Amino acid sequence: MEYDDERKIYLLLDISGVLVIGGEANHELIEYLTSSCPIERISLITNWDIDSSDILTRRYGIPEFYDEIISADETGYAKPNPKIFEEALRRLGAKPEECIFVDDTEDNVEAARMLGMKVILYRDFVAFRAELESLVE
Repeated sequence: MEYDDERKIYLLLDISGVLVIGGEANHELIEYLTSSCPIERISLITNWDIDSSDILTRRYGIPEFYDEIISADETGYAKPNPKIFEEALRRLGAKPEECIFVDDTEDNVEAARMLGMKVILYRDFVAFRAELESLVE
């Protein structure tokens, strides 16, 4: 698959339930994101109210492959409140239609969809990869 650098696409990922599942890093997903993911602009959106970057690195051994973390703690809004997604768009300088949001919670996915983002309800890595790659073709 060819990736068009001129076409802006932003991947916005949840942490708990996507990057971290059952207290363990989702190594298969992380390997894909750091090696062969067709999207280069990756940010995290989380309801965690702690230093997410430090926890991801120290506790789970997840490298900083992402551009930034947008958290409920710093924005004052938690998913599924649309304001956290609006803040993410503002920070990234992105339009909703340029974003693909991935979360394991239906309400969060629906809130992003209502703003005009493409969405993936995360169930497992194989389904995620197939959905993502069909969205960016």
